[in-house]
Amino acid sequence: MGSPCPAMASSPRYSSASSSFVLQPFICISSSSKKQSFTVSHLKKKCGLSSESALTAAKYVQFATSDRADTVIAFFKNHGFSEPQITRLIKGRPVVLLYDVEKTLSPKLEFLRSKAIFGSSLEKQIVPSFNGLSNLLKSDEKIIHAVKRYPRHVCYDLNAILLPNIDLLLDNGVPECSIVTTLHSLPSTLMRSPIQFKNMVEETKEMGFIPSRPMFMVALCAMSSMSKSTWKKKFEVFKKFGWSEKEALEAFRRYPMFIKLGGSFLKTPYALGPFMKSTHLFIEKFVNRFKVEVSELLKLYQEKLNLSKNWKIG
Repeated sequence: MGSPCPAMASSPRYSSASSSFVLQPFICISSSSKKQSFTVSHLKKKCGLSSESALTAAKYVQFATSDRADTVIAFFKNHGFSEPQITRLIKGRPVVLLYDVEKTLSPKLEFLRSKAIFGSSLEKQIVPSFNGLSNLLKSDEKIIHAVKRYPRHVCYDLNAILLPNIDLLLDNGVPECSIVTTLHSLPSTLMRSPIQFKNMVEETKEMGFIPSRPMFMVALCAMSSMSKSTWKKKFEVFKKFGWSEKEALEAFRRYPMFIKLGGSFLKTPYALGPFMKSTHLFIEKFVNRFKVEVSELLKLYQEKLNLSKNWKIG
């Protein structure tokens, strides 16, 4: 391959442009390498991370200066966090070092203080609970949303209540995504004593709901939202319309959350229209008319009825 044209090679413009083009990738790599090296060093010296943990953390967070990271560390120290706690927090959530103290961290701790859960329980409760929720929800925004909906998240020992209940659901075949969605949107459902929660899961299964399907968690949430006495009162309303226990349960199986509707709404006949059809009319309107297109529909419907025919209220 011939050398460049002498005129071009001797041209300052050619030399400068070509050198910049050739060296650019190496300059970027060198800059990135320096930033990573600085980050790892700072994580080890200032945050107490081991070499291995620092290298892992540097995959998720890198900084060229330590100003913001040092501000975050100082913020936690000023609010009573010990050095081991800060180390564990950064190890589990290194991106916290990039947060804006005034806009992000301070408002969140103020929220905890406003709920009277920020004080002596910080070391034993708040930090472990936050880290536990972080492992499950993977997002600080989701964690804050869950805590706002159920502040006692950070007052309970998650290892004794939440995690056993999650393990039970997983053992029964409930998809992890359904559990995470419930923890984010209706967290109180999962914050029951393991014994009580196990009974609720078994009752939901006995009613014919299949754990691997999304409707299982919907039904579980509906059942957990009320006491047994409230549950029975709801069904008393249905009986006033001439429903049998079997028909009321079938309505619940079709749309579990309707059981949470207020009594005044339930007393409005047109509000219950879709549920007030007899089994015969329901099959004619919603099953038989599609039996050619979906031949398994009638069979599936009958199987669902057989699964739950022995379940009784109370």
